[in-house]
Amino acid sequence: MAGAIANKPGNGGEAWVRMSWVGGLAALGFGVRFIEVIDDRLCRDGDGRPCQLRNSVARGWFDAVIARFAMTASAALLCGDEVHGATPGELLRWADEADLLIDISGHLGSAHDASSLFSRFANTLYVDLDPGYTQVWHMQGQGDTRLDGHSRHATVGLLVGEPDGAVPDAGFEWLHVPPFFVFADWPCAPAPERTALTTVSTWRNPFGPLVVGERQLSGKHHAFRRFADLPARVARPMEIAIDFDAADLADHMTMGDNGWSVVSPREVAGTPDAFRNYVQTSAGEWSVAQGPYVELRTGWVSDRTVRYLASGRPAIVEDTGIGDVVQVGEGLLVFDSVDAAVDAIDDVHDDWERHSAAARELAVSRFSSDVVLPPLLARCAVELP
Repeated sequence: MAGAIANKPGNGGEAWVRMSWVGGLAALGFGVRFIEVIDDRLCRDGDGRPCQLRNSVARGWFDAVIARFAMTASAALLCGDEVHGATPGELLRWADEADLLIDISGHLGSAHDASSLFSRFANTLYVDLDPGYTQVWHMQGQGDTRLDGHSRHATVGLLVGEPDGAVPDAGFEWLHVPPFFVFADWPCAPAPERTALTTVSTWRNPFGPLVVGERQLSGKHHAFRRFADLPARVARPMEIAIDFDAADLADHMTMGDNGWSVVSPREVAGTPDAFRNYVQTSAGEWSVAQGPYVELRTGWVSDRTVRYLASGRPAIVEDTGIGDVVQVGEGLLVFDSVDAAVDAIDDVHDDWERHSAAARELAVSRFSSDVVLPPLLARCAVELP
């Protein structure tokens, strides 16, 4: 496994994305190693000052997450010539002995400092977490996706590559792999005391706008703004865990003035366990999606949404075309307008128990690691132990 943990300190949700792959593979009987690369310019201490890797917030976060998931003896963090958690010789052995490298967002393949290590893996799978962006960027020659350097390619966009889809395949065959959860980590939770629908998100797209042809696709903040008056329309508690930049202070105030409860994601979901607690003490999820996921009908569903469903929490999310490949309407509901969002929220509140049971059932049947991983591994010519 290769992916970003140290690069995303204080983000409990992103830690679950990577560690669910580790846990799901381990549950199938595989020995799993985890490798991450970080630029030394991102090594800063608690006061934001540049420092060496060993004193950095990034390494502290990496060590905490790896220990939380019992991977301390099986994980390495690379920074320039320094290797934390393993010796250079061990890294080479991990690469030479691996049946498969699962490279989340091309993390290892795009790391120039680790190109010699990446080249030793005989079988590599690129896992795309940003459908639409990845394919368009590759075709436009933007970024360093390194799609060409991988043996196979998978995407969480379940409509990418489909004949009627709007996302270009960029010249690759895309295996579809929805986000998944591991049973041991995400049991169905008891009914919560609070009735708020919540989500953990970002206000702005961290990638900047995506331009397809002459058309600039919308950002996530545009979607949130369209639904600013939703709490007043449903007269029910709505909460978003979002960090606003100083430049978005007006938006922050507008959301609060319209009845949204706005909380800090680092306070309520800043560790894997805090993230899980936040999800499971919510009544369910309500969330918009990145504009390209919606406008290109990628069939994207959030890893976060899958964790709500696994916890028996109904999820009401903006329509990305997911209903073409996954049953929606009970447990998982989609909307494409304010009126549709209001109807879905009312439906969930009026029969929460039915939607809760349906959410867990959908998660078990479509989004559990033991359902998702075996067919994907078979396509990668990897046999189960």
